[in-house]
Amino acid sequence: MKDIIITRRRQRTELRMFLICFVIAFLLNVVAIIVYTASAWELITSIFYVLTFAVVLYVAWVFVRLLYYGIKRLNTKNNK
Repeated sequence: MKDIIITRRRQRTELRMFLICFVIAFLLNVVAIIVYTASAWELITSIFYVLTFAVVLYVAWVFVRLLYYGIKRLNTKNNK
C-alpha cells in the first residue's frame, strides 16, 4: 500500500486556512455581542461555540475546494 505524505508546506497552508476560519467565527461572535448588547464575558463563555463554528467553516471550505479541483480535473481529462 502506498504511503500518503503530507508536506510541511501543506500542513502550514491548512493551519492558516483553519486560523482564518477561526478569526471569521470569532469576529462574527464579536459582532453578535455588539448587536445584541451582551456582556464582554460572552467572548470567553462562547469560545467553544466559536471553535465549533470554525470547524464547520473549515469543513465547508474543504468541501468547496474538493468540488473545485474535482471539476477542474474532470475538465482536463475530457479535453485530452
